[in-house]
Amino acid sequence: MGLEKGPRLESQDIFVDYEFEDVMFWWDHKAKIIYRKFYGEMFGVPVEHSNKLFNEALLHGAEITEEQYRRGKPKTGF
Repeated sequence: MGLEKGPRLESQDIFVDYEFEDVMFWWDHKAKIIYRKFYGEMFGVPVEHSNKLFNEALLHGAEITEEQYRRGKPKTGF
């Protein structure tokens, strides 16, 4: 598991679901912005490139489609 951070990040958008933390990310390669969206949220918010959760998601999350990211997931847990 895990996603490559190499040349692919320069050439395409990447969408990641990190179920362990109930969060999704969108790497916008043109704007060079990372958007974070927790489950249950409608919209993503920009986060720093050094965001720990984003880097964990790249290592342990699963790549998803843009449609899955935009649809989101319902909030889980307590």
